[in-house]
Amino acid sequence: MRRSSTLAGPVGYGWHDHACWFHEGGHTWTDALVPFFGEGVARHERLLYVADKSESELAEDLAGLSLRDDLLSSGQLVLLPSAPVRGAGPGSRP
Repeated sequence: MRRSSTLAGPVGYGWHDHACWFHEGGHTWTDALVPFFGEGVARHERLLYVADKSESELAEDLAGLSLRDDLLSSGQLVLLPSAPVRGAGPGSRP
């Protein structure tokens, strides 16, 4: 059964749950993102972070994630800037 509600925190949900997290940028985003990805690491899940940022900015967002660089090296964590996914090039607009 599907349900909708406001989320109280970024962790503690099921394997196939999907969520939309509203934030005000900066630390409000990473304060939710890092624990969310940390829970995935603890469950040995593969992790994909897609956003409208450069790969280095995506990595910086996850700086607080324990063993981030090891996760990237092993392929368990993949960073994907969304511009290539959209087919956008430098200077283009969505």
